[in-house]
Amino acid sequence: GVLYRVKGSGVFVSVPKISRNMVGVDSMIGELRQQGMFLSKKIISARVIEATKQISRKLKIPLGHKVYEYIRCRSVDYVPAILETAYIDCQKYPDFDQHYTENTSMDYIFKNVYHKNQTSGEEHISVTYASADEAQIMEVTPHAPLFFTSGVIMDENSIPIMYYKQLIRSDRFKFVSEIYK
Repeated sequence: GVLYRVKGSGVFVSVPKISRNMVGVDSMIGELRQQGMFLSKKIISARVIEATKQISRKLKIPLGHKVYEYIRCRSVDYVPAILETAYIDCQKYPDFDQHYTENTSMDYIFKNVYHKNQTSGEEHISVTYASADEAQIMEVTPHAPLFFTSGVIMDENSIPIMYYKQLIRSDRFKFVSEIYK
């Protein structure tokens, strides 16, 4: 893991991977801040759409219900590392778009504007490959392997707050789970 080879280019020194703890409800972004990483985000797209079957099932809302869709790229230490799409119910969180910017966090808005705490959730992880558009945004080669995570964040009453999907650079992150006896 110290070196890696690129066919036709040579051998390079690997960048140490960032650990993502799979236990707990703390967000990955919060964990990265605690590790002293410099974080920034760029909103790629912000719009209101109608909930698809998948979105309505995950957020437990009717099909076609209006949801906010945010696509954003998060950079870690100035390297684009996470491409995230988040879906939020427009009816439960009216005017969310008036509060959310590149300088605010969704967690802050949920806590301080809507008085909702993220207390639990479920996350699924698999592997995928970058499309040409995703590769350009994330500054990787097309078809580069990426982690794909998706999940639902719940409030204290087990009501969905947000459904999300993330593409995470596999050359920059590793997933770990601490096991206790």
